[in-house]
Amino acid sequence: MINLTRRASLYFNKTNTRIKTLVNDMMVPAILMPTVYAPRLKSVTKSRGNRTKPLFLVLRYKYCDGNPDYGISNEEHAVSSPLRSSQVADIIEYYFDTDITGVILKSNYLIDLIAKSKPDLLILSSYNPNNYVMPHPSVLRGIKKFCNIPIATIWHDSTSPNARTQCQLMMDYTDLHILLDSGHLQNTFKEHNNFIRLWAPLDFETFYPSKEYKDIDISFLGSVESYRSYREPLLESLSKANLSVHRGGGQRESLMPIEDYAETMRRSKISLNFSSSVGESNQLKVRVLETMFSGSMLMETNNPETCQYFTPMVDYVPFNDAEDLIEKSRYYLSNEKERVSIAMNGYKKATETYSHIQFWDIVMSKLSDLSLI
Repeated sequence: MINLTRRASLYFNKTNTRIKTLVNDMMVPAILMPTVYAPRLKSVTKSRGNRTKPLFLVLRYKYCDGNPDYGISNEEHAVSSPLRSSQVADIIEYYFDTDITGVILKSNYLIDLIAKSKPDLLILSSYNPNNYVMPHPSVLRGIKKFCNIPIATIWHDSTSPNARTQCQLMMDYTDLHILLDSGHLQNTFKEHNNFIRLWAPLDFETFYPSKEYKDIDISFLGSVESYRSYREPLLESLSKANLSVHRGGGQRESLMPIEDYAETMRRSKISLNFSSSVGESNQLKVRVLETMFSGSMLMETNNPETCQYFTPMVDYVPFNDAEDLIEKSRYYLSNEKERVSIAMNGYKKATETYSHIQFWDIVMSKLSDLSLI
C-alpha cells in the first residue's frame, strides 16, 4: 500500500511539473516577455558607473536541489566562495529556489536586480532551461539583447544525453560554456570556440589539511543510489577483506553537513572516489579536488578524465577492480611514507596548479578573448 501511494504521489508530482512547464513555456515568451519584462529591460541604462572591477551576477541554487532539508548547495563552496576569494570580480547572487517571485511573474526580482545592479556578466550554475522555477530562456535572451549583458554557463554534470540537449537549447544565449567535469560537450560542439574545459575550483574556506592524526583508514563519502550502484560491490569487497571503510553521504541521502564531510576527509588516510557517470562516461568529480585539498590520499577508479590533470601513482592512486582496490588499500595503509608522499603531491598540484586563482584567471582571459568583458 505504501509503495502504491508513493508511486501515485510521484506520478502526480511529475504530471504537475509537466503542466507548470507547459504553461510557463506558453506564457513567458508570448505574453510576459513582450508586455512586462522587455519594457523594463529596455529602460535599464547601459552605464556601469566607475567600477574598479567587473560585477558578476551568479544564478544558482541556495540549497541542494532547491531543498532546504538537503542543506546548502555545493555551489557555495565550488562556485561562489572561490569566485569571491579570487577577487577578480565583485559578485551578487540570485537563487533559483528562494528568489523566485510568485507563480506568474517569477522573474520579477531578477529583472529588478539587473536594473539596480547592472552586472557585467551573468553566470548560470546548475541551470536547466526546461525547469520552470528557473528564468525562462526568453528572459535570458531579453537580458542579453536589451541590456547587452553576456552570459556564461558553468556545467557541473555535462556527460549525459540531457546535458547535450540542454546545451543545444542554450547555444543562442550562452556566450561561454565552462566545463568542470569533462570535455564531452566541447567535443560534441567542435564548431564552437566558446567552450573551456577546466575543473571544480575550490578555495580554503571549507577544504584544507589538518596536522591532527588521521584516525580513519579509508573513507567514502557519496551516494550508491541510481547509476552509482556499481560502487556498492567495490565497497563491500573492502569490508569482506577486513578493511574498515568509513561511509557517509551523499548529501541527499544522509543529509551530511558540508562541515562534517570536509572534516571526515581531513581525518582520512585514504579517500575513495568513483569516476563513472551516466552510461559509459566518466567525470573529473569535485570529490577529487576536495580530497586533495584535505591532504588525504585519493584512490579512485581508473579513468581517462582525472589523469588529464593529475599524474597516476604520483598525485593519486587509480585502481581497476575489487582485487586491485583491496591490494592497494592494504599496501598504502602499511606504507605510510609512500601514502603521505602521494597525498602531499596531490595537495601541492591541486592547490598550486588547479586552485580557484588559476581557474578564474583562465575564465577572465577567455572572457577577454571573446570580447565579453
